[in-house]
Amino acid sequence: MTILEKIINAIVYREQTIESTQKNLCGHSLLLIINEINLSMVFIFGKNQAKIFNHYRGVADCTLTTTLTTLLKLYNYQEFIKLLQDEKLRVTGDLKIIEVFLMTLALDDMEFDLGEYLSPWVGDIIAESIGQFFYNRYKLMNYAMQRKKECLSQTIIEEWRLSPGSIEMSWFIKEVEECLNILDIFDNRIHLLEIS
Repeated sequence: MTILEKIINAIVYREQTIESTQKNLCGHSLLLIINEINLSMVFIFGKNQAKIFNHYRGVADCTLTTTLTTLLKLYNYQEFIKLLQDEKLRVTGDLKIIEVFLMTLALDDMEFDLGEYLSPWVGDIIAESIGQFFYNRYKLMNYAMQRKKECLSQTIIEEWRLSPGSIEMSWFIKEVEECLNILDIFDNRIHLLEIS
């Protein structure tokens, strides 16, 4: 819980967002309920930091109830709206709190450096090594996915190109019908030979 709190504080209270965060989140609370694993977390936003608790005596300003798989899809505000419309998550209370929180968590305008967040706990060298390891794994997986997509698209295009057109199919059907007619003629001749 402490590590999650540190990461949330580092992202939400970074320099670019301090002013808007103070205005929109300060003094508010967000209750997150994940049904699958029966977990609830309360985010209480202060002026300079957020605190995360397992239990909260008061009523949260905003409550987000969802599943773990749906929660992992909440990477931007547009996805949140889509999931809300599809009724894959439920929000009660002040909707603006979750909107501002998700927009603040958007990592589009900042470069995420895992080593920076790990270095206070494990040291700079180990944190950099872990960061490089995960970055290289991510690049490798991304390259493999792109390669598979390219191979699949090329295969589909090639199959589509090799599949016969309507003219070829009609010609093939005509040839088959002619062969069947010839076979019927031969069959009739053989039958006449057997009778005589």
